[in-house]
Amino acid sequence: STGVASLTITLPRGLAARIKANTALGSLSIGDGFITRAGGYWTEAALQEGTPVLHLEASASLGSLKIRVEE
Repeated sequence: STGVASLTITLPRGLAARIKANTALGSLSIGDGFITRAGGYWTEAALQEGTPVLHLEASASLGSLKIRVEE
């Protein structure tokens, strides 16, 4: 969580992750490589059963929140 700041989260390609992201008065930018499902953003690997999944909740009040997958 951040208040008045920008936050960029970069995940390794192939990581199984589910992101729940919120912004109050800021901006949200979700990069390629995520699928919207069940109120969150999932990586392709997270949609496969049997894989441990990283659950991440990120929020920014007055800044920007960027979520990316490594190239």
